[in-house]
Amino acid sequence: MNSETPPATVTVQPASIPEGCAAWDRPGAAVRAIPMLSIVIALCSACGTPLPDAIAGFETRCIELTTDEVPPHDDDPHEGFKRVYACDLTLDQLVDETGATRRPFPEGTLIVKSSRRDGQDFSWLVATAHKEGGVWDWAEYTRNFVDEELRLIPAGPEVCVDCHRGAQSLDWIFTSYQPRQQ
Repeated sequence: MNSETPPATVTVQPASIPEGCAAWDRPGAAVRAIPMLSIVIALCSACGTPLPDAIAGFETRCIELTTDEVPPHDDDPHEGFKRVYACDLTLDQLVDETGATRRPFPEGTLIVKSSRRDGQDFSWLVATAHKEGGVWDWAEYTRNFVDEELRLIPAGPEVCVDCHRGAQSLDWIFTSYQPRQQ
C-alpha cells in the first residue's frame, strides 16, 4: 500500500434487538450476559483436550467385548453403531473358565466404547470408563469429521453415572464379553 492510497474504512452496525425482547429491555441486561459468556468460553477451552495417548490405539491393543457392532436403539445416549473394548487387562482377568465376564472388573481396567454414525466409516464418539481407586472415571470425546482429532466433551461424570446406574450390579458396565466362535 502506498502513501497515496487511502486506508479502507469498515463500518460496523450494531445488531438490532427486536422491540419487546424482554431479556434486553431490562437495565443492565448486557452486563449480566458477560458472566454467561465467560462460562461458555471456559467450557469451550476444555474442548481443546485431545484423546489421551493412553486411550489412542484401543482398537488394536484392547480386547473387543462385542463381536458385532451394537446397533442404535431408542433413547440411545451414544447415537450410532457401537463397539466396546476392555483395555489394560488380560483375557484371563476378563473372563472365567466358562467364558463369562468376571465382575467386578480389576483395578486399572479401561473400558472404551466407540460409536460411528450410519453412513460414516469413522468413530465420531469415544466414551471411556477407567477404574481407579475402585470407582469409574468417565469421559467422552467427539469429532464431526474423520480428519479432526477426538476432543473431550465438557460434561460432568453424573451424565454417565445416571445412565450406567442401571448396570450398578454389573460393576457399572452394561456390556459383557461375547465369546468368539472357534
